[in-house]
Amino acid sequence: MASRQSYAHGRQSYAPSYAASRSAAPRASTYPVPSNDYLNSMEECVKATEGCAATLGQAITNFEPGVADLPRLKKVLHNHHIDALLSRGESLVAAESQQLDRLEEKLALVQAAQANRLPAAPRLPGTFKDLDAAAADEDETRNRLEGVDLKDITLAQRRKIGFLRNRRDKLEKERARLAMAA
Repeated sequence: MASRQSYAHGRQSYAPSYAASRSAAPRASTYPVPSNDYLNSMEECVKATEGCAATLGQAITNFEPGVADLPRLKKVLHNHHIDALLSRGESLVAAESQQLDRLEEKLALVQAAQANRLPAAPRLPGTFKDLDAAAADEDETRNRLEGVDLKDITLAQRRKIGFLRNRRDKLEKERARLAMAA
């Protein structure tokens, strides 16, 4: 054994062995020891996650009635007929707005014409007084037709007399209203 050398610490090689590479890593004792506070933080994190999951579950429950019908709504909303109706409605709105603009212009012209119009002639105070005197005389003969016997006239003539009476009453009411306005 003369050819062999003896080493005090064992045999060494150029490539490190598995045991040598493992021992080169830092030991667990060199890492700081974790405190017990991480358990409290972990519990708070778990509670917050559970709260978020519960809130999300409530939101999904609230949205479920609205989105349960989505396949049917998708079919309805992607129908080309709806698009045609929408474009037709938009064209109708545009046409109506153009007509409204034309009518507003006409209204402005009419209002300008009214502003430039001559003032109305003053009403004479005696005009309606003379008519009131004549109306008093007519009141006496209103319900009486001289020289006409209702039994001798035809049904059509009676209707015509009734129509004329109603027309006279309306005209007298209008005259009274105009007299009050003057």
